[in-house]
Amino acid sequence: MRLFEAEPALVADLREECELVELRTRAGVEVLALRHPTLGRVVLVIMADGSGIVAEFGD
Repeated sequence: MRLFEAEPALVADLREECELVELRTRAGVEVLALRHPTLGRVVLVIMADGSGIVAEFGD
């Protein structure tokens, strides 16, 4: 598992490339559980400014 920060462009790319498993929103922060074709399981936390944090779990 690894965590890394994501610029808005990377956040947009991940949202486009991944299959959405689940989405939750609280206080303007979105938390997405995603499945990426090569990265595997990914959690994406998106802040109000469009940047985010990615948790990559693999498979």
